[in-house]
Amino acid sequence: MVSNFNDRQFRARFDKALAEVKTVLDNTKSPVLAEDVQHAYTDKYVLTDSMTNSALAALISTLSRLGLTPEALEKLKVWSKDRSVTLRFTAEQRCTFLCETVRTVEGDTIETTSSTTSRIGQLLHGKESTTSTTIKTKVKEYSWRFTNSYKLVAFQGNTTEDAVTLYAPPQGVLELVTRTEQPPRPEVVATGPMDLNATWLMQQLGEGGEGAFGVVRTDPKCFTPRRNPQVEAAVDLLQRVQQWSERVTSFFSRSVFPALQQAKERQEIDLEAARGAAFVPVLPLFDEASSTHLTLDDVSAIAAHHASSLDAKLEGLRAIFPSEEGSLVSVREACLCLLSSHLVRVAQAGVECVDYVESMLAKQVVAAIGKAVTLDDMTKFMAHHTRKLYAPSYAPRPFCYDIRRAPGYSPEGSLTIETTPGPKLVNGM
Repeated sequence: MVSNFNDRQFRARFDKALAEVKTVLDNTKSPVLAEDVQHAYTDKYVLTDSMTNSALAALISTLSRLGLTPEALEKLKVWSKDRSVTLRFTAEQRCTFLCETVRTVEGDTIETTSSTTSRIGQLLHGKESTTSTTIKTKVKEYSWRFTNSYKLVAFQGNTTEDAVTLYAPPQGVLELVTRTEQPPRPEVVATGPMDLNATWLMQQLGEGGEGAFGVVRTDPKCFTPRRNPQVEAAVDLLQRVQQWSERVTSFFSRSVFPALQQAKERQEIDLEAARGAAFVPVLPLFDEASSTHLTLDDVSAIAAHHASSLDAKLEGLRAIFPSEEGSLVSVREACLCLLSSHLVRVAQAGVECVDYVESMLAKQVVAAIGKAVTLDDMTKFMAHHTRKLYAPSYAPRPFCYDIRRAPGYSPEGSLTIETTPGPKLVNGM
């Protein structure tokens, strides 16, 4: 059983994605969760291969929208045959003083009413007058030029001399205003490098860029569809992709977007739109109609829906974020954040789905046996058969011996081997 697999969280994501899948496939298909279709043990390997390849294809599809062109992809695949391939994200922010200005700010208006009286003969005459006073305050403001530049490159080995630039938009500029002489940001901040070793990913791609992953079932270390060297390598890559993408997304959400709150000209931008969720095509699906896994055409249709869903999300950002070159937060930054967040979700789904296969297998074994076999059950099982194999004088007995200085003295303690939790004595020879 996979200890960190969250079944409730998985099913919530699956139910939402399944509703979209049903709109993609034709009516002759009936996609359902794998455990709902009777299948052979070998089908679990086919399912694991298919899901992992879908995850790898989704990663490449997302990276292609970050500048990984077909030409660059082919170059990286060639590089991966001889040396490592690394994706590197770097950024630099600068804050410089521009000028000091003094402006007058009008405050509230206060009206004051006064009255005067005068005597004319035996009569008193009163007169009232109203005076309006406006409070004006002189405010010093300090203007700063805040710039942000970043880029995403790929390189081979440990040198960046022949690096391929994937994503390098123009420098973003924003004028900040403060009421104090203290700079709102440090003068220079260099972020990164944030590196992702993508060697294994490039080695798993076929001639056309599609996934060519497969579990080697004849490997002596292959125990289940989840517990084998190939899936472990895939999970390792997906977890590293998730961590790397989270760092990139965090850079913008913590270091770039907050600068808008100090801008001279405030912009009302829905920053949450940059974290929108697109369809993730990694799902443990079987076709109930044919009682088997989905065909290659079905998988291709789901992958195409993933691409169109992602493009639709990116197109939606163009209607929200400014497109001017030189803006600190433009549609380019929004797209990068959305794609980074999507990489996180794809990586999470890839790990979650292979863990689901192991969880499904464990549930089926428990259902076949009738209970979950624990360590205590195995201990009782061995003790029962030990009594049949050994004569009483040779049978293992609880490991517990008195500790004493010499014969004739009372014990000063005991030496035991016990189980945890328990404690229970372990049998020994």
